[in-house]
Amino acid sequence: WRQRWSLIRIRRRSRLSGMVMLVGLILFILPWPGRIGASGVLRPAEQWPVYAPGPAQLERFDLKEGAAVSAGEPLIVLATPELQSRLAATQARLDRLRWQAASAGFDTESRTRLQSSQDELATAEAELFSVKEELAKFAPLAPFSGHLRDIDPDLHPGTWVGRKEKLALLVRSDAQVVETYLDEEAVKRIQVGDRGLFIIDSGSGSGLALTVTSIDADTSRVLTAGMLAASAGGHILTRDRKGQKTPDYSVYRVMLAVDTPSSLLSSQSWRGNIVIRADWEAPAWRYLRNVIAILVREAGF
Repeated sequence: WRQRWSLIRIRRRSRLSGMVMLVGLILFILPWPGRIGASGVLRPAEQWPVYAPGPAQLERFDLKEGAAVSAGEPLIVLATPELQSRLAATQARLDRLRWQAASAGFDTESRTRLQSSQDELATAEAELFSVKEELAKFAPLAPFSGHLRDIDPDLHPGTWVGRKEKLALLVRSDAQVVETYLDEEAVKRIQVGDRGLFIIDSGSGSGLALTVTSIDADTSRVLTAGMLAASAGGHILTRDRKGQKTPDYSVYRVMLAVDTPSSLLSSQSWRGNIVIRADWEAPAWRYLRNVIAILVREAGF
């Protein structure tokens, strides 16, 4: 090579190879616009399950599957004979104490009884308020506007239901979110306000534009969205512990809002692929971080 260097350096192929290597090195150290891909779950922004607070009989329930409900509208009315009996007894006692307080005389003995009656009256009023609060739980009102889903088809007036029995699910249809989990390297490259795109697994329909709304500061110990586990077709490796899916490595939950909710996809949860526009990063920086991490670990710091 030393003897033939004058001939080698002037060859066109050598120059071309040197230029290709230089361009490759430049591309390796210059920042590139990044994109982060992962699986995500599209679901309504709010879901409110309707439960029976205790054993009760269905008194009124006129809504059907998919019915639209406005905020503050009654969802269901349950009859509870025990609470209704307590309400009637407490109301009768309160009326009696009020009559005694109003008809008390002005002598010493009456004033003494009046003080006692007023204490009993305050206790009865507090008990009546408590009973009415309990009864209100058996006639829940919609906390937001939405649609009713997962209604038990066997529900009809006169049916008895048990404590904590699920009767329906109120789903908010005018707002949707996408939930995903990213590792530490990916989380460092995104921030609140970044844009993204969601496409369901089937590929049907157009993509949904997303905006990152929150990024958890702490790692997630439990994977709440089971559809994102690798065993279910997602991208996160998990293991089962006490009936829950635990990620094998550190992941952070990221929530993204759907800019224009889709009415066709508002009835249930959907898994799909998301792409988030990330910060620019040089390809060499990723390998450099790994080298530094290895050197620090091996050095024992």
